[in-house]
Formats: sequence, structure tokens, C-alpha cells
Amino acid sequence: MSEISASDVMALRQKTGAGVVQCRNALQACNGDVARAEEQLRAESRERAGAKMGREAGEGGIALAIDGLRGALVEINTETDFAARTKEFCALARDVAELALEQGGDVNALLSANYPGAGVNVKEQIQEIAGGTIRENLRLRRSGVLRASSGAVVGYVHNKINDDIGRLAALVAVESSAPPESLATIGKQLAMHVAANAPRNVEEMANQDFVMNAKISVAKALGDASGDIGAEVQLSGFLRFALAEPIDDDS
Repeated sequence: MSEISASDVMALRQKTGAGVVQCRNALQACNGDVARAEEQLRAESRERAGAKMGREAGEGGIALAIDGLRGALVEINTETDFAARTKEFCALARDVAELALEQGGDVNALLSANYPGAGVNVKEQIQEIAGGTIRENLRLRRSGVLRASSGAVVGYVHNKINDDIGRLAALVAVESSAPPESLATIGKQLAMHVAANAPRNVEEMANQDFVMNAKISVAKALGDASGDIGAEVQLSGFLRFALAEPIDDDS
């Protein structure tokens, strides 16, 4: 049997997130072959994750990612709030939100996308983390993308778990010829309004009392912002996810 070095154990642990004893046992079973041991540990994690799939997962978080005129929200569920606050879950949620910018609201396409730096797809990475470090059922429940043709996409996260991850998040598409940085304040205020009031559409939202000043409507707030900024500001769309809320295609 090959001698197992501490450096090999730590290198394998960094790659897989498995415990020291698990890594050492895997290396011993694979005669010190780090690549084979890594694949063995990943396979074991996916097997454990499969055994947990039937368990209820009603906690988790909503992750937000923005890149210029695009923004994405993803909801990933866990069994407990504790798991949703781990660094492994938060890193996963952030990465999946970034990938969602390209894949849009198609969950199956997102699950099939390559996970950065892992050599597996998103579905397999979720399984490995579920069966490895977190040891709970994890589920990518939904994904959505919002785009603006000009101006900016601005987001807001409520009840934060970590940076850009919370139990509620909203995105707004703010259309304007003004530079994006000048739209940051009104954009965040509009996103906070969406988070707080859950409007059904832009038209309904325009007539609602503005969350920052109930004496004026959202439409009036947009008009005031246009005057202050020196360019017309319009809201073309929004996206809002609340953790574990009912959705039409839930399963």
C-alpha cells in the first residue's frame, strides 16, 4: 500500500470538501492515486445526495447576480436555515446565480451548465455538496433573468444571509439614457418597493404608493427622479423571488 502523505490528504480535502478521515480512507483505497480518490469521494457524495432527495427542503436562499444590463435570481433550497448560512452553500448560490445570467430562467439548462473549476455540471456539483459538506437535500428550485435595453438593472436583497443572498430579493430594469451610476439610488428604491409590495405588473406598480414616500405614487417618484437626473427614467420590468413562496410550476 502506498504511503499517504498529509499534503495529499489536505489537497484532496480542498478539492472535495470531505473530512480528513474520509480523504485518507479514499486515498488508501485508491493506493494513493489522488485523481481516483477524488472521483470516489465525489461519487459517494452524489450517492448520499440521492438518498436525501425525498426529504423536505423548505429553507435556503435567493441569490442575486448583476452584470451590466442583465440581472439574475436563483432560489436554492436546503432543509435547514443553518445549512443555508454555511460558506459552502453561499459560494454555490453565488456561482449558480452568475451562471444563470447566461442560462436565463431555464432550470434544466442551468443544471446542465458546466460548474466553474469543478469538472462537473451544476446538478452534479449540487449533489456533491449536498452529500458531502452540507449533508442535506439541496434543490435548485427556480431561476429568472431580467434585462434592460439601456440604463441599468438594479437589485435589492432583504433578510440577508450573506452578500447578495437573502430570503427575498428583487431586480428592476430602469431604462434611461443617463449613466448607470446615476440610476443607483432610484433603482434600489424601486427594487425595495417591489420587495415590499409584490406588485403583479409594472402598470399596477406605477399606481401604488411609493414605499419611500407614501404621499406620492411610483409614477410620480419616477417623474421626480427624471427631473433630478436630467434624463427620463422609466421602469420596464421587475423580478421578485421570496423563499419557498408558492409558484405555478413547483414540484
